[in-house]
Amino acid sequence: MLTSLSRALRRAWLFRHICVVAQAAECAMARGLVSIKRSAVIAVLSGICAACISPSPATQYFSLFAIKQVETQRSELPDKSLSFGVGPIVIPEYMDNPSIVSVSDRQQVQVSGEHAWAGDLRAAMGRVLADNLAQYWVLDKVSAFPWDNRARPAYQLRLVFEEFGGRRGGEVHLRVFW
Repeated sequence: MLTSLSRALRRAWLFRHICVVAQAAECAMARGLVSIKRSAVIAVLSGICAACISPSPATQYFSLFAIKQVETQRSELPDKSLSFGVGPIVIPEYMDNPSIVSVSDRQQVQVSGEHAWAGDLRAAMGRVLADNLAQYWVLDKVSAFPWDNRARPAYQLRLVFEEFGGRRGGEVHLRVFW
């Protein structure tokens, strides 16, 4: 959000100065005070500054989704009355960011200015894990944190993600404790 705000402020500043330069050039030309060469230089400089104002790429939003039902990957639980809750989920502090964050091989954290999560990452993780477990166990009573206190699950799966990262278009590395 701060990067988009700083970009907008920078664009407004550049636009204001381009307008001032263009108005000064027009006034000077009307008075006959500026030669043709100077007005050409001013026009070229104004064009170059206008190119700096070009719009930045639109932010792309991403989310996590449950896997589609696959019949061969099911393991029905014998007791259908069981209930499970997934969460709360803890993620590394550097990942707690609306922008997508990656870590390079040299342990450098990189925050994307053009790619962001479409919602809360922890909530999406809990929702997807609950949906996937419900499909795998063929069980309706699997819910993501927070749940209604009047219908608390019999079992709770708390997750701590120690590592959640990877390379774009490559493998994802997870290290999770529960």
